[in-house]
Amino acid sequence: MKNLRTVLIVAVFVGRSLACSAMDYLEAEQKWADEETFLFQCLSTNPEKETVLVKAFEKKLKQRYRNLMLITQTLNIRTQNIEKANADKAPIFRFGTGFHGYEGTFARFEGAFPTDAQIDSVCTSPVKKEIIRFLDAKKVVLLVLSGKDAKTNRAFMRCAEKGKRMVSDILNMSSEIVECKLDDPREKYLVRNIFMKNNVPRPGILIVFGRGKGLHFVDDPSNEIIILDVMQMTNNKTNAQSRDLEARLLLDMRSPWK
Repeated sequence: MKNLRTVLIVAVFVGRSLACSAMDYLEAEQKWADEETFLFQCLSTNPEKETVLVKAFEKKLKQRYRNLMLITQTLNIRTQNIEKANADKAPIFRFGTGFHGYEGTFARFEGAFPTDAQIDSVCTSPVKKEIIRFLDAKKVVLLVLSGKDAKTNRAFMRCAEKGKRMVSDILNMSSEIVECKLDDPREKYLVRNIFMKNNVPRPGILIVFGRGKGLHFVDDPSNEIIILDVMQMTNNKTNAQSRDLEARLLLDMRSPWK
């Protein structure tokens, strides 16, 4: 039965895999860059004054993280419906992601520019460093997000392992498994970014490739086939059609030393 299942999998996917000899990371990211941007926003009662400081801060930030893709904005806090009640806390600084008309905030600081330590906690973490190591090697990462239930965690880890084997056997593509615990305080900004759209962190597998592109959140541990299917879509001929897979970027998933 197991051999028959393997034959069926090959029959379904091998036709498409022949056209997908390699993933074109850079071409994909050039297309996404205009639609999905990182935002650093300063909400101020004196935006003209703060604009000069924000530009200086942006320059410093990009020197510290040379590959960081970032757009800065200085806004009048009194024009912001959600934040105008917090004008007494200004300036307020927010890190967020904008994609397909949606904007969300995953890090927020009040009263003063974030310190170097605060910025580092947003831009780096142990899991991010591990992901970067594999992405630099042109490998796809299966990011297993683990919750409090050990049985569920084991099920998603087995799903990732099965998906990794299928991707290797059928597509001849390299992938690595990285685990991230949802309640790890060092990973809180990474977790907030991943779940910014629905704001409900939960166990699952996020497929990450290129310079930090996330394609599809696998929430069914019995559905390892979807890992194979999504990996089919990471080449330059099909990624434009994969927007329905909850595409998102993860902040600064590139080596800061390159």
